[in-house]
Amino acid sequence: MPNVSLPTPITLLVLTALALLSSCDQVKKLAGNFTKKPAPKTAEPYTGPLVSEIGEGSYDTFPQQRGRVVVIGFHATWSGPCRQLDPQLETIANQQQGMVLVGKVDVDKNKKIAVAEGIKDLPDVRIYRDGALMDRFVGLPSDEEVRRRIEAQLKGLTQIAAVMGACVAGGAYL
Repeated sequence: MPNVSLPTPITLLVLTALALLSSCDQVKKLAGNFTKKPAPKTAEPYTGPLVSEIGEGSYDTFPQQRGRVVVIGFHATWSGPCRQLDPQLETIANQQQGMVLVGKVDVDKNKKIAVAEGIKDLPDVRIYRDGALMDRFVGLPSDEEVRRRIEAQLKGLTQIAAVMGACVAGGAYL
């Protein structure tokens, strides 16, 4: 007896559909519907403030912003190192044009947050990327160190965005 394999139900369905379609255009359209994938989402242009005072109402959601580096600095108005660091963070946020957002938490006005986060020394800075805590420093490092730490997180985002953008522009989908 010869070894003959029978077509699968899916093969029969596809062959039937092809036989019923009257032109190649319809076949291409049908095939296109099965191969299309949505384009990956990249960060939307940011139109809000680059530096914000945040408190209990916005603290939990602020670092969750996707496609951006979010820096949260715990500070006090009476702290000299905090007053030195604030302009550095603002400059970096302005230079990065929406890819870096800075949230400032005044520990005197937001004691509940400061206690919950275990703030003991100032300034205390946390760097988030896509909602995940990536880095943290306490005290006042050099300007170069602050920039290096933030840009290390930004570099990863810009590389991902560049690859995704090139794939979408070329018609490929990740």
